[in-house]
Amino acid sequence: MKKILILLLAANILNAQTPTSELDSLPVLAQRPNFTLEKKDFFTFSPVLDISKNLAAALNKRSEMQTDIVFKGSLFENSGVMIGNANIYDPQTGHYLAEFPVPAIMLEKTNIISAVENAMQGFNSTSSSAKWDFKKLEDTALLTAGVGSYGLLFQEVYAAKNAFDEENYQLGADFTFNRSEASGPFENSGHLLERYAGRVFGRYGKVQANLFAGYQSKDYAWDNMYYPATVHMPESEALQTTLILFDSSAEINDYNNINLSAYYRRNKDDYRMLPNIYQANHESEIYYASISGRSGLENIFATWKIIFSQDNIDSTALFVSPPYQDGKYSRTFLKLSLLPTYEYIIDNDSKLVFKAGANLDISNRYSNRLNPVAKIEYENLGTVIKQFYAVSYSESSALPSYTAIGSRMGGPWGGNPDLGRHINRNYEIEGQFVYENMTLKPRVYFRQDRDIYDWIYDASSPSMRIAQELQGDVFGFEFEFEYLVKDANLKFSLGYAYMYKSIDYPTNTTSFYYGDYADNKILFSVQWDFLDDFAFIWKNAYIHQVDNNLRTSTRNPVMSEIKLEYSPSWCEYLSCAVAVSNLFNTGFQEIPGVRAYPRTISAYLTFKY
Repeated sequence: MKKILILLLAANILNAQTPTSELDSLPVLAQRPNFTLEKKDFFTFSPVLDISKNLAAALNKRSEMQTDIVFKGSLFENSGVMIGNANIYDPQTGHYLAEFPVPAIMLEKTNIISAVENAMQGFNSTSSSAKWDFKKLEDTALLTAGVGSYGLLFQEVYAAKNAFDEENYQLGADFTFNRSEASGPFENSGHLLERYAGRVFGRYGKVQANLFAGYQSKDYAWDNMYYPATVHMPESEALQTTLILFDSSAEINDYNNINLSAYYRRNKDDYRMLPNIYQANHESEIYYASISGRSGLENIFATWKIIFSQDNIDSTALFVSPPYQDGKYSRTFLKLSLLPTYEYIIDNDSKLVFKAGANLDISNRYSNRLNPVAKIEYENLGTVIKQFYAVSYSESSALPSYTAIGSRMGGPWGGNPDLGRHINRNYEIEGQFVYENMTLKPRVYFRQDRDIYDWIYDASSPSMRIAQELQGDVFGFEFEFEYLVKDANLKFSLGYAYMYKSIDYPTNTTSFYYGDYADNKILFSVQWDFLDDFAFIWKNAYIHQVDNNLRTSTRNPVMSEIKLEYSPSWCEYLSCAVAVSNLFNTGFQEIPGVRAYPRTISAYLTFKY
């Protein structure tokens, strides 16, 4: 999976943007320029770190370089990622979902889509998807260098130049090089990462396109990253990820547009139990293309999307035992989505929006499925209080990963070739209210997870796991509050999330991932831009995790991060920052039995031209 944490520890707090939330994707109140503090060039090593600001999201980390992305208490295998309109995924395992070599400096802030939006726009994802768009290309050059605890050294070089930048046309390119290394807090816990990425951007009239190419190599190690902690097992991974992506959009007229996306992704993985106890090599490839758009009139229209994807794997460990044999496997997908929409205008400030449609999932390996969706929205953009309400029902489905169906049965990662299509039914009510400097965002949802798979085990023998289909019902409530003191450039954010699950485990078993979640979570953050030159960020999360007999740490931690940045007004070319992550050194195991990363201090210096 992913990787990312200290990718610089700094990241979690060297992270720049103002806290975001799922409701930022709503069609009305998403645009709130007076609710954003002055933008500063906060350094972030990976865009995935921005997901942690979302109340419904969790980044469950193994070491500094590997992270599972989980939304709304689902499974990391059911999360999605989008770059522009392209759906990025990993066919081998959701552990590598965030292995895409796109640097944060090239992307806008994270937008989380869920419910109906994810059912129609997402791909092989039944919970939510994290979506990033490419930033506008502006002439600039940046050099960042930083240091941190446990031998952390990180650097970034970025350059962007436009050959033409006029009102009706633009052509330019940017390039980034990233490097990060650390020895780690204990033996066999270091990492080395290098990333090269480049983009060409073109715009003519109302048509624009990004052509991106990136390569990332990453070596890292950690004790019991995946192997059950009942036995001490040093493990390491070496990943090489290549991504070539094309993403474009065109406005045909005021009411019609079209988007084209395509990419090739290759991920090579060399996994080892140290020293030389076991080794597995995997190479997976994806060929993807999609077309989407909006067609119709001003108030009667349809949004639609067509996705085609073909992926394959060549492995020394997967698909090598009955009913498979040669370590090779492939499959194709086709997804068709159509969402007719009618907007009923009540008056100049308010309207009702009715949506009803479906998506069709097709694969050459599994039976096909038609998933209906429906949503009713009410929007009021009154000058005093802006309001948004929505009630929705959505269905989506996803296929299991290669690891889940292709691993040998039995052992620490037992596969199951009989796993089928996972079905998600989601019922949701949400709202958003904006009054002067305050924003309120409540959400209630009930989700039925049918045939969702997880690795289950007998409590008396946690080292023996097998992928097994489960039936789960999930109830959740979320509430977010934001308040901005504009005169003081001070922003407070408070969020609370409650979750309850009912899971039908087979007799005398429990699950390793799906059954481990936070039933109560409180987020509190403060961002303050002061004295023109300084920015202070303080983020806190109280987590009450359900009991898990594999977790040997506290399950009620307070995770806290602090960052102070200085951007002198007398020198526009310079900024620097210092950050502390895991301030209280909680030792909290975000994944049961996986050793936590301790408190770290990091600092960086950026030169900008």
